[in-house]
Amino acid sequence: MCGFVGLVDTNHELEAELLIRMRDALVHRGPDEAGLWVSPDRGIGFGTRRLKIIDLVAGQQPMANADGTVVLAYNGEVYNHRALRAELEGTGRRFKTRCDTEVVLAAYEEYGEDCLARLDGMFAFAIWDARRRRLFFARDRAGEKPLYYAQTRKGWIFASEIKALLEHPELGRAVDLEALSYYLTFLTTPPPSTLFSGISKLAAAHCGSWSAEDGLRTWRWWDLPAREPMGEVDERELAAELRDLFEASVEERMMSDVPIGVYLSGGVDSSANVAFMCRHTDEPLRTFSVAFADEPSLDELGHARAVAEFFGTNHHEVVLHDEDVIRCLPDLIHHQDEPIADPVCVPLFHLARATKANGVTVVQVGEGSDESFFGYPIHAQVFPAARTLRRANRLLPRPLLLAAVRGLSLVVQEHKHEFIRESVARGIPPPHAVFGLSERHKKRLLVGHNGRPSPYDFLTSTFGSASTDDELAAVGLAHEFGLRMPELLLMRIDKMTMASSVEARAPYLDPQLVEFAARVPLPLHWANGDGKLLLKRALVGSVPESVLTRKKQGFGAPVWRWLSSLRQIAEQELLRPAMFEYFEPTEIRSVLDRARATRSGFEFWVLLNFALWHRHWIEGDDLRDSAAFSTGGRQGELVGAVHSDSSHS
Repeated sequence: MCGFVGLVDTNHELEAELLIRMRDALVHRGPDEAGLWVSPDRGIGFGTRRLKIIDLVAGQQPMANADGTVVLAYNGEVYNHRALRAELEGTGRRFKTRCDTEVVLAAYEEYGEDCLARLDGMFAFAIWDARRRRLFFARDRAGEKPLYYAQTRKGWIFASEIKALLEHPELGRAVDLEALSYYLTFLTTPPPSTLFSGISKLAAAHCGSWSAEDGLRTWRWWDLPAREPMGEVDERELAAELRDLFEASVEERMMSDVPIGVYLSGGVDSSANVAFMCRHTDEPLRTFSVAFADEPSLDELGHARAVAEFFGTNHHEVVLHDEDVIRCLPDLIHHQDEPIADPVCVPLFHLARATKANGVTVVQVGEGSDESFFGYPIHAQVFPAARTLRRANRLLPRPLLLAAVRGLSLVVQEHKHEFIRESVARGIPPPHAVFGLSERHKKRLLVGHNGRPSPYDFLTSTFGSASTDDELAAVGLAHEFGLRMPELLLMRIDKMTMASSVEARAPYLDPQLVEFAARVPLPLHWANGDGKLLLKRALVGSVPESVLTRKKQGFGAPVWRWLSSLRQIAEQELLRPAMFEYFEPTEIRSVLDRARATRSGFEFWVLLNFALWHRHWIEGDDLRDSAAFSTGGRQGELVGAVHSDSSHS
């Protein structure tokens, strides 16, 4: 695991000092080792920061082949590298290290761009092939590892994080207004855009190339398989196959030469992680949980403790107070690079700090399960709503149907009413992964809203529409894997864990597991309002029955609780003249008033994240130097209270 940067200079005047400055902006991603490579003609260079996890002695980057004609900068882990190494040794190749970096390099030499199909893991990398005078780069299937890039006058630059690109003197700092509109809808920005004008990101499951002759181009290298009829299926056999695939994925992701742990909520996904990890370790597994003080509606510590006790883990807890939230905001904004309007970033940030403080460098997480196995509560609303709309479209004349939908505006929240209206008007299913502000609200809020792109046009043009439940499931899964999971869920994991030099691994995103789940008939995943049916059946006998039967709670954060603590900061940041370039002052005041009156912090959090990001990254006023975020109380307890239950050791 590492962070890397690259610089292409078509004038062959590359300055190593600039490359080093960009590289060292990523020291948190790789505090153990720094590497640098510049081509003899000064036309291209790589810089790397390494977090040592596999082969602690060897494995330095950037890594070159024997004759120096192929050079790799790589971030991630390829979990099947041992099997792939054996395959490559069968072709006559020999290896000097035990690390997966050398295997990726050799796989490219042997298979070229087709090597991607053989890599099972999370990764982003760049390879300079001097023989072809061509740069090749790629991002993993699910988008667990990021890659950003930008053009310069003399070429282009790329990096694991945007902050490294901003070290380049040619890059200006301005807001991409189209991306801002999308951010308010999706809580993140869809690729290839970022919130920074002129900076792009490579989409998940995409790769690309650059050469002086052909320039820069990108393309998709992997896609979800189509959901095809499986004929008569034996549910018991499918459950057994799923269990075997998941256990193999968990075991592969335990590959490490440094201590490993797991985040535990006590729900199905994290408990299954713990269950199968415990089968493959001789020492008590280290588990980590988080909760907010005095917030019982979000407190899962009791469930997590029960699972930890059942499996005999060495269990740690992080308990957060409101002042912990305020103190961490500058670091959150700094490490996110572009705002991720998900308050779960707060507990994730503190959980990663506690993980590192307890000597653990690698953790397993549960991301990907709800998406592949239809575990979100909203699925219980989307499928029935889509069926109702399909029946209504068949039975009612369109004018009457639209009139009925308009009448819903009296009893349904604004953004929900809008989603239903758009679904009826366009003949598409309700967009179940649109969580942000409504278009009507954005029209009141955004300066110059007219002409901004419609998120509904984006969704239908990018992911298609649906007329059956199976089609709806496929469209929803495509949206999850194309936007929400890689750019929201996985970036909150990547940015918050790497801020503390911790590597997070997601066994539910194993490609064989994802492709298996995508082919399974929908009724085996979801029926009668209940999801994860096949997964739960696969876990019977492996996790406590109480875990499989309790209602899903979800990983949340009490934004409504933070309103009073953050009110002064929010008013100060959102009512600055710099914000009036983007937002109407009267609507900002309305948002603040509604937040106080309704104790609903959603709009408040979305806008505050943007305002703080703008001050820190666009205006260049480092929030980490601001006294506004220092609080009294438990000084130095940045991760709240950490408890270790030695009885589980």
